[in-house]
Amino acid sequence: MVEDEKEILGFVSRVLEFEGYDVCRAADGDAGLNVFDQKAVDLVILDLRLPACDGFDFLQKMKSRPSLAEVPVLILSASADASNREKAHSLGAQSYLVKPISIPDLKENVAGILGRQTSDRS
Repeated sequence: MVEDEKEILGFVSRVLEFEGYDVCRAADGDAGLNVFDQKAVDLVILDLRLPACDGFDFLQKMKSRPSLAEVPVLILSASADASNREKAHSLGAQSYLVKPISIPDLKENVAGILGRQTSDRS
């Protein structure tokens, strides 16, 4: 997960870990690329507003790397703007959630992308 807001990073990580997922964390795009280059991941959850390298730049860099090109991406963004959503999808994002996010929406999107069942725990 690439998110610079510690509260959101912690919240999303806890929800997903409770669901049984192993969560790798990065506070900016460069750190995210380094983490994901070193550890195989099944999904990247990405904020669009990041320091130094925004989410769109990160997505382009990620999708240009052979080891990461096929990894699905879920965008978490404060922006509900249709042009941001369209741009994210055109760059390869599979899903787009607008903050604040709900636990059921997060769990459903992650499980849907990864082809898993969600639990009834909330």
